Amino acid sequence: MDGLNILAISGWTQPTDSLANIAPHAHHLEYAHVRRIDAAHEALSSLRASKMSVAIQNQDKDGSPRAKQGARDDVHYFDAVIGWSLGGILARRMLIEGHIKTRALILISTPFQFVRDARMPHAMPPETFENFYANYRDDTHRTTQRFHGLTAKGDAHHKRILSEMEHHPEVLNADLWLPWLDELKIYSAANDDYSALPPTLMIYGEQDAIIRHEQGLALHALIPQSKLISLQGCGHAPHLHDEALVRTAVTNFVREQISGQSSLFRGG
Repeated sequence: MDGLNILAISGWTQPTDSLANIAPHAHHLEYAHVRRIDAAHEALSSLRASKMSVAIQNQDKDGSPRAKQGARDDVHYFDAVIGWSLGGILARRMLIEGHIKTRALILISTPFQFVRDARMPHAMPPETFENFYANYRDDTHRTTQRFHGLTAKGDAHHKRILSEMEHHPEVLNADLWLPWLDELKIYSAANDDYSALPPTLMIYGEQDAIIRHEQGLALHALIPQSKLISLQGCGHAPHLHDEALVRTAVTNFVREQISGQSSLFRGG
């Protein structure tokens, strides 16, 4: 996917560039300090200083910049957007709210919702969530280690995945990450309108101990132009479970969506 404008958004407490193994040339969004799902687009301002900026421009044959017809200067345009777990929620919401536009969306182990209720019985029980929240607040280091263990739990390659996983540099800053848990406590995909989403590739592990596979099935049913890949023997990190398979699936999907069309933006 060299030469394409890709946005990658990582999961809760994960390194900003944790998807670099499947999208090495992507712009990796640092969103931790935003602390709210409906304000995630504010993190996009950090990209304005990069090469891609919000340029939303092509070049005429003589090299002079030419704004894309109908492009807005308050919208970021990408050839593809990839989101893992919480990052997938943020990607969906920014697309639904019109802050970003893309030809291809890739969701990896993205929740339908995090806390169980009548809309999603295959989620974390409320009392379990409250215990997890309190434990992270009061014993951040230990709870972070346990959460990483859950990320690899059920995966056929759990020992390797645990050895490869890293932490966000500020993973022990509970004041930074607790607001995201507050957001996940009340979030549900049932509240969103997916009619305007672009073609979407969804990749889920059938043995995911954090986001059960049934959540992927439920979300797949909501997104009109979606394709679901379910991986046996895979936990919450499909891109670590089988990097080559996921990278190939993502690359092929993105190429299919932009085939015969020019890139929305090609970095200079």
